[in-house]
Amino acid sequence: YVYVRAVDVHTHLIKMASVVLLIGLLYPFVALSERARRALAALFLAGAWLFPAGVLAEIFVSGLVPQALAAAGAVAAITSLAGIVGGLYRGLRAS
Repeated sequence: YVYVRAVDVHTHLIKMASVVLLIGLLYPFVALSERARRALAALFLAGAWLFPAGVLAEIFVSGLVPQALAAAGAVAAITSLAGIVGGLYRGLRAS
């Protein structure tokens, strides 16, 4: 179980880092206010940190708290990605 969770943490970190790089490339095309862009970026980075941290915490702490951390991180990342994709759609549609 510990080995599988450790592999899961590593996999989640790699996937989130890949998404961060992709967002960084497309971010100039996101047609949102600077305040909204910063808020979405902060929300995504928080989710990208909480999600693997929650999975890692599942190794050492049993119970719902680490699962809730991982779930909150995943929800934050998905919510921010939805906002970024919406801004990207607005930006590409306008040009």
